[in-house]
Amino acid sequence: MKRKVRTFIIIFLASFCVGINHISADSAVNNYILNNNIAPAKEQINYRINMQDASKNGGINMNFSNGKPQLVIIHDVGVENSKIDNEINYMVRNQTSAFVHSFVDGSQLKTIADTSKIAWGAGPFGNRYAGQ
Repeated sequence: MKRKVRTFIIIFLASFCVGINHISADSAVNNYILNNNIAPAKEQINYRINMQDASKNGGINMNFSNGKPQLVIIHDVGVENSKIDNEINYMVRNQTSAFVHSFVDGSQLKTIADTSKIAWGAGPFGNRYAGQ
């Protein structure tokens, strides 16, 4: 039984490494944004994640090793027709399993976790280095 569990965990963690894609900004996209005066959505900050507090997460240090994220990971929630607030509420309820910093849709950017601290939801490498 222990061997099956260990094998499952190894496969599960390995799947995160295989699924990581590196995406760089495309100058045509950036030029389109600049040429059309497209402004980003104003960030709405409402910290609702308490798992970044070591006194509430079993003593885990949630600080980035160099003080800030070194990359950005974008997750797709994969739930058709879901609303941003539904996804945020789900994340807050299940934060002991995983959580991300911010959510975005076509018109909103909502940050629910302190971006100067790590999140979890992208595996050991992603969690350690990325804003999510």
